[in-house]
Amino acid sequence: MTFDSDVVSYADLLEMFFAFHEPGNPAWTGTQYRSAIFPFGEEQRELAEAAVKRKGALGNFVAVEDAGDFYEGEEYHQHYLDKMMGM
Repeated sequence: MTFDSDVVSYADLLEMFFAFHEPGNPAWTGTQYRSAIFPFGEEQRELAEAAVKRKGALGNFVAVEDAGDFYEGEEYHQHYLDKMMGM
């Protein structure tokens, strides 16, 4: 995902992450499906860690890991919700 900080701030993006996503316990989902935030740079890392901390126990299920190489998933993983809801 890319975002334009002139349109939405990184802090607001983090709030949207938690508004639209409920992290699952890695003990149930495994690390492959873990919830994670991948910040670019120290400022984003600090904001991400603060957002996770504000979520209390729910934040315990979110990893904050430096952004690195990104590999797009296989085609059968694309548009998951649309496929599962028959859209």
